[in-house]
Amino acid sequence: MERRWLILLISVVIIGLVSFPVLVERVNREASQTVIQPVVDLQDLTRIGKSENLPLSSLLSQLLQLRYSTLGVNEPVLKELIDEGLVIPTVGPSPDFKYYQVGSQSLLEQLEQHFSLLGKTVTQAGAGVLGVNLSPGEEERIGTGWNREWLDWLQSQGFELYLRPRNWRGMPPSVLADYWEEVGSLQGVKGLIFAGEEILGYGNSRSIEWLASFLEEENLVWGYVEFIGQKGEVHLATLAPQHTLRVHSIPPEELKNYSPQRASERFMRAAKERSVRVLYVRLFTEPGFSNWDRNLNYLSFLSDQLVQGGFSLGSASPMLPFSVGKITLFVLAFSLSLALFVLGNSYFSWKWWTIPVFFLGFALVLILNQIAGMKIMGLTAGLTYPTLAVIILIDAWRKNQSLVWSVIFAFAVTLAGGILVSVALYHWLFVLRLHQFWGVKVSLVVPLLLIILYLFKSGGLNHQLEQVALGRMRRFELVVLLVMGVAAVIYLTRSGNFPILPASGLELRMRSFLENLLFIRPRTKEFLIGYPALWLLLAYRKEQWYPIYHFVLWVAVGIGFTTMFNSFCHLHTPWSYILLRFGHALWLSLPVFLVYFLLVKICLFVWRSIKEWGI
Repeated sequence: MERRWLILLISVVIIGLVSFPVLVERVNREASQTVIQPVVDLQDLTRIGKSENLPLSSLLSQLLQLRYSTLGVNEPVLKELIDEGLVIPTVGPSPDFKYYQVGSQSLLEQLEQHFSLLGKTVTQAGAGVLGVNLSPGEEERIGTGWNREWLDWLQSQGFELYLRPRNWRGMPPSVLADYWEEVGSLQGVKGLIFAGEEILGYGNSRSIEWLASFLEEENLVWGYVEFIGQKGEVHLATLAPQHTLRVHSIPPEELKNYSPQRASERFMRAAKERSVRVLYVRLFTEPGFSNWDRNLNYLSFLSDQLVQGGFSLGSASPMLPFSVGKITLFVLAFSLSLALFVLGNSYFSWKWWTIPVFFLGFALVLILNQIAGMKIMGLTAGLTYPTLAVIILIDAWRKNQSLVWSVIFAFAVTLAGGILVSVALYHWLFVLRLHQFWGVKVSLVVPLLLIILYLFKSGGLNHQLEQVALGRMRRFELVVLLVMGVAAVIYLTRSGNFPILPASGLELRMRSFLENLLFIRPRTKEFLIGYPALWLLLAYRKEQWYPIYHFVLWVAVGIGFTTMFNSFCHLHTPWSYILLRFGHALWLSLPVFLVYFLLVKICLFVWRSIKEWGI
């Protein structure tokens, strides 16, 4: 074994030994978190009840029968009260005020008290007419407070409540205190899920600190809705980690494009793969699907799916803060330094002293800012281990060595890199996705560029760059390059949670089929691209193909290994599921390879029969 591969093997062994106890702890913690709390939006429920003339008490009773015992109660904005006819705009004596005819005395008093609390000037202009100095657009943003009698009635029906307050920027702690005193007793309230783009108190750091103390005193939780990115959420989570839950919801503008089955699958995916414990369920209120019976079937199907998936419906509890010890991080940083040294020596002649330089660099950043140091280690591992895995295969392929052990070693190296990230970044802020792995697209692209560079540097293609790209180029090879270019664009735009090019209907159906069949869907880039490409290289190792085809296959292999590593960067996904996903991708790649193998055989026969398109 070459000296550089021996050093890399030492790195892999160190990672395995140091990480094992942490992985055991992680798996046990993840296995114990099986309670899911679905929260039904009360506003949607009320809207459907009014449209079908159904009493709310009857709808609530049916929810309880389906094990839905938590409601999300929005703080209504003034515009919503106007739309419901509870408040009617009218004219008044002053142009500096907006005037409203309020339908009931209790609502009038509530609005007067709440707007005064928020610092607005309030006046009464006749019986039941309220004047407020609102700026343009504030009708759609300003909350109107809570009706305590309404909250008490909901709790008396047997429901736990999540309140959804709206922020009024810059509220000092004293106003926040008055705000919650206005609500009254919070007994029966589980927690808060903030409405709008900001958490309550954002705009005043002292208010967020007060809110964290308030959550502690009242024993409340708060949920941040993933992918929304509400302003102030990281600050509050850092101050109140033991009260923080991650929430998944499908916004109404998206839900109208979903079927009930697809919506349920999305919620299941959030619960299984992202450790989400609160599902905020919006109902179908679009014309044509606002029928209560249809929504009831949707809710029944979702609850059944959750139970069948091994979850129980109940009151979710936040995870306690946790982090990996610094000694473990330092040992992993040393192991990463060894691998980085091997990667550098694959291209340059690096000296031994670069290893302690790398290690001291990682250690210094970890000491100064642990989160930043963990992110840097994760990104470095993402650039290093998948690249080294493919370099191992290229060297064995080029030197006509046995590829069996090289394939095993390559997968072990990528797995070791994935384990390093799974452990080094195993921190509660990463699991909650308040912090995330740095440089997803960088870690998907740079290894491929390094692999391409190594192909030419090492003589893996036995040709210079201009010969591979331009020499004796035939019509079909031009097509291959064009397809590669398009594939590269799709590869970049389809990565991440918000792809520029969405999945096609056929792909969505395939994903749904695999998810229902295998419980955890394997990554498409692994079982359809990366691993079959590796098996094709092994099967046609002695075939004298034009270099462009070998080039394409090696890039595809690189895609497979970088995608495999990327799966381990999802710190919110249970580790056992990540391994299961990899296992499914590995065995599924074999029948896919057989299909590709037969197609290549047919193409080779055709191309050799038609001399002008020969290889």
